[in-house]
Amino acid sequence: MATYNARMMSGDGAGEGLYTFEAEADLMKKTADEIVGVFFEHVEKDVLKQNVDWELNGASKNKAHGVVTAMGGLITDDDHPAMPFLVMISAG
Repeated sequence: MATYNARMMSGDGAGEGLYTFEAEADLMKKTADEIVGVFFEHVEKDVLKQNVDWELNGASKNKAHGVVTAMGGLITDDDHPAMPFLVMISAG
């Protein structure tokens, strides 16, 4: 296991957060969307403590710097539109 950091900003101006999570040591060898999926598993299990839906609009991996950048929408309630987010994930 290894430690990873994710900095997530909400597009609606609600704020930003720094999250630390554990995952397999070779996580950064996976595709960008798989890495984002592992991060959101942590968000559901340890941060929100409930299942949430999210949509990924785009993700890229900068191999030279070991950073994944992704943007999409966090769907928290059927009555509200998806909350836009931007997240950057790297090894801790």
